[in-house]
Amino acid sequence: MSKLLPGDDFSAYEALRAGGASIDDVAARMKRDGLDSVTRIRALRFVFDVSLEVAKGALVGAQALVEQQAAAAQALDRLVDDDKR
Repeated sequence: MSKLLPGDDFSAYEALRAGGASIDDVAARMKRDGLDSVTRIRALRFVFDVSLEVAKGALVGAQALVEQQAAAAQALDRLVDDDKR
C-alpha cells in the first residue's frame, strides 16, 4: 500500500471506490481533476491497495476512457448542431 504524504486527501476517491466505482473510473476522475501521473499512481495504490503495476495499468485504461468520453461528447455536439439546422 502506498503511504500518504502531507497534504494528501484522497477521501473523495475512497468514497467513489466505496460507491462501487472501478479503478479505471476513479483513475479517469483523478485525471479530470488534474492530478499528475505520480500522484494518481500513489492515490490508486492507497485507495485500492494495489501493486504499482496494477496502478500503472489503470492509468492506461483511464486515458482510453477519457478519450472515449471526449469522442462521445463531440459526437453528441455534432448531433445537436445537426438538429438545430
